[in-house]
Order: sequence, then C-alpha cells, then structure tokens
Amino acid sequence: MLRSVSPVLYFLLVVSAHVTVAAKGIPRRRLKLADDEASRAASESRDNSVEWRQSGGLEPGEPAAAFTVPTLSGEFVYLPGAAASAETTLPPQTRSGCGKGCTSPPKNTVKRRFCPGFTCRRCRCLLSATGSPASCTPGPARGTIAAWPRPSLRHRVQNMAKSNASGVLVSALPGNAIRDMNCVGAECFAPLSLPAAMVHLQPAVTHALRSGVDVNVSFQTTPSPNFFIAIDQQGALAEMGWFLYPSFSFINWQAQWFDFSAALQLKLESPATVLPVFDKVQMQSDKGAVADVNIPPDLSAFDTLMLDASLSCPGSRDASCPRWDHTVRLFVCCDRLGPYCHVELGRWITAFRRGIGRWQTDVSPLLPVLDAGVCRFTMKTAPWAMPWVVSLNLRFSVANLTGEKLRPFRVMSLYDGGTFDKTYNRRYPPIEFPVPASTKKVELYAVITGHGSDDNGCAEFCVTSHHFLVNGVHNNTRSFDSAGSALGCAEHAKEGAVPNEHGTWLYGRGGWCDGLQVDPWRLDVTTQLEVSGQASNTIRYLGLFNGKDPDPTQQPGYIVMSSFLVFFK
Repeated sequence: MLRSVSPVLYFLLVVSAHVTVAAKGIPRRRLKLADDEASRAASESRDNSVEWRQSGGLEPGEPAAAFTVPTLSGEFVYLPGAAASAETTLPPQTRSGCGKGCTSPPKNTVKRRFCPGFTCRRCRCLLSATGSPASCTPGPARGTIAAWPRPSLRHRVQNMAKSNASGVLVSALPGNAIRDMNCVGAECFAPLSLPAAMVHLQPAVTHALRSGVDVNVSFQTTPSPNFFIAIDQQGALAEMGWFLYPSFSFINWQAQWFDFSAALQLKLESPATVLPVFDKVQMQSDKGAVADVNIPPDLSAFDTLMLDASLSCPGSRDASCPRWDHTVRLFVCCDRLGPYCHVELGRWITAFRRGIGRWQTDVSPLLPVLDAGVCRFTMKTAPWAMPWVVSLNLRFSVANLTGEKLRPFRVMSLYDGGTFDKTYNRRYPPIEFPVPASTKKVELYAVITGHGSDDNGCAEFCVTSHHFLVNGVHNNTRSFDSAGSALGCAEHAKEGAVPNEHGTWLYGRGGWCDGLQVDPWRLDVTTQLEVSGQASNTIRYLGLFNGKDPDPTQQPGYIVMSSFLVFFK
C-alpha cells in the first residue's frame, strides 16, 4: 500500500491482466510503430470490427468497497468515504556503514555511505571513493558483482560489457532499497549487449568473491504483472494503464495524474458561464463530431475562454480504446463568408489505448472568432482511427476584476505549417500589416506540433525551432528541446499527460505528448511594433532543424501550425 503525498490515494496492487509480450526484447530506442499512415489505417480498420465485451464484475469509475489487507507493519483497513485506519509507508533508509574505512560522499551528491576500495574481482575494476571505476582490465567472460551507489548505472553496465563481462549484478548497499537502473540522455537509446539486474546485497556472495570462490549467476526473463487497479481520491476504482517494465515510476506517474485530475475538478467548480458543445458524442470518420451552438449575445462581458475537453472510449475499460496517437483538432465557423470561418480553436493528442483524458485549455485570445449568433463546431481526428467519445464545454469568465480590462477584438491569421523539407521556408513570405487604431496590446499566438519521422527523426522526435521575426529585428523563438528525450512526456503526467499508455508514450515529442492538450504559445510583442497606425510592420516565419533549413533525404515529416496576431483594446 502506498499513500499519496497530497490528497490520500490508495493503490490496490491487484493484477487484472498479464501480458506475455510486454517488455521482452523491447529496445530502448525511438520505435517506429508503423511504416506509414496506410499501415496504421489497415491496423485500425481491423480494430473497428472488434466487439468489446466486458468480463463482468466491477468497472472503472464504480465506488471501491471496503477491504482489509495484512501488511508487514500491521493490518491495513480501507473504508469508503473515510481515511484508512492505518497506513503503510516505507521505513526511512538505514545509514549504516559497511565496515571499517567507510566514508560519506560529499554533500549534494549521493546521500549514502559506501566503502572505497571494493574490488569487482571478475572484471578487476577497483572502485574509487567516488564510486567510479578507477581502473579496469578485462577478465574472464563471467558474471560480476558490483556496488555502485551513483545514478547512471547504465553507463557503468556498458563499460562492463566492454570489459568482456557476460552479465552484471548491481548490489544495493546495506539499508538501501533496490531502485531503477536508469539511463541518462542519449545512452537511453543504445541497446545493452548483456543482461543486467539490481539485487539486494548478499553477504555470502560478497564473502565468496573476496575469498576467490567462483559464484554462478543465471539470468532469465520472467513475465511480470503490468496491469493494476487503483482507488482514486474520490474513492472510485480506476485502471492504471500498462506498465512497460517493472518499475514504481509507473505508479508514481499515475499518482501524479490523479492529483492533476483532482485539482482540475476544483478548477471546474470556479464561476463561469458554461456552454455545452458535445456531450459524449462519438467522433469517427472524416466527418468527426459536429454541433451547431447558439453563442451568448454579449461576449464583451468576458475576457477568458477555456476549453473543457475530454476523450473517453466506447467501453468503460481501456481495452476498448483506440490504438495509436492521433491529432484531434477543433474548428469553428460562425460566418461562412467571414474571415474567421474554419479557424482552429483547440488541439489535443489522443492517448494510446487509455480513456481517462480530460484537460482545460486557455484560448482566450481567440474570443473574436465567435462573432455570430450560431457557430458550427467540428472536432475530428484521422478518419481511419477507431472511435473516440468526446465531450466539450466552452467556459466563459472574467479573470481581471480589478485592473484595466483588455479584450481581444481582432485576430489576424499568419502561417499554417506544411511538409518539413528543404522547401519548407520558401513557402512563407514576410507579411506586412498595420496596427489598428485603439490597439493597446498585440500578442503572437501559435499552436505548433511536429509529426512524422524522416532520417533525422523529424518532426516528431527531432528538436526543431520556430522563429517569428518582427520588423527584421526581434526574433521570437519556440524550440522543442525535449523532443526525443527518454522521459520527456512522462514528466508531464503531473500536468495532465495520460500516463501508462501503450506504445512509446514516455518519449518527448515535437511540441506535444500522447494524451495531452497542446497549449498555445503566447507572447506579448507590443513593444516590437510601430503602433501609431501610420507605419507598416512586417513579420516573417522560419522553421529550422539544427539551426538550418530542414533537408531530409527520405520521408520528410510535417509541421501542423495555426498562428495569429491578436490585437487587444
């Protein structure tokens, strides 16, 4: 049993399914899950014929019943609607030494005691007082026992492979728990050529090695449970998704998402005029979900527009959810002959086979596009994707109650992305524009995401930068620095990214994550402009890879972008 740090969250580690093909043989690299969109379409069209059946019993979202579980520290009792009568927490780590000559590491490094001079006999690596190998000579191709207290264990395992080791066991120091053998940066994408595991320190093994006795070690791959059930802060049963490999990190990410969800519920209780658009409407095919909505007559009373959107699945369980990650876009048209028809109002990315996503997105600068009595809203994704069930509310409110109230009154369209190849930047000439009279503020507003995978991983897994040059002097840049990082999207679980999806949801992407809204990029550019209304201003856009024009040799990716200048008065 674990307890969440903020609202109380109890996890039932109850195995609901076993997956025999889960983590075995999965390389730690950017996996290409489909050769092209056609193969995705074929796969998902087959999925569309599947009839999802529930196996009976309790379902996600239903209240959890009371239960009692024996634990190492006593009996744990869960009562619905009440705090548990006991809680199980991990005991503090023991800081005991490991014999004469033990030293403590410097502050702000590793909070553990360790012994210098521990010899890894089979590889003859002498560990220095910092825990790093001081020297290493290749030994026989046998197993090795090591005691490394510092992070980047993967790097040290790779070094042992170079020393002709056939396997590596990393021992946790006395009083310390086994932890993930994490990787750092680019090393996460390099495959290991030998098996490695972390184990508890076993004095008999250590004694045998120091005495020169051979120790036989065998490695095997054992399928582990990776589907679990939790109880959220509201006392409801909830699935926890797919654990790609045995690690408490997946429990932690789910706990972070539960905290996000609870905080979102509180935000949605704040005062607002709520306008329903979709209420559990199925979104599928090229049509998507469509609704005609009457807009309140006087929107000038509001300065804030939030999109409250959710994506769920045809069934109550994640097994009924669509595969793959697809872009979902919301378009609005209030006047078919007006300048704002078919403007993109919001963007999200579907989760890979999880149906718990709900997000709130601030699109206040686009209030002027709702300029007629009846507006048509269209929400759509890839036409061949399995169906999603969408809900959407528009939330109008007033954020500024005391200071000067500025409200957007005009939106000017700029650039819209395209194929990310060597001709990409040739399509976008500079745009000249005056600043309308009475303008008090001008914002640059852009929603940018990169997709596809060329020989550089662009534009999904490569770092791209997007530059808006104002009057030839001011360079306003949006850069996707976490694209391709090993845990770039997992780190956003606390901000609403749906955790524990199938596929490669953990990796950072080009401006987006699976199961998350795409937040608009907003920047005040008022001081960069000539605002007298007499002179003209210019703005130019460039999209770069490694500071240069993209120049892929095969299968270029693409940029999906909606960008505007928004004028406030």
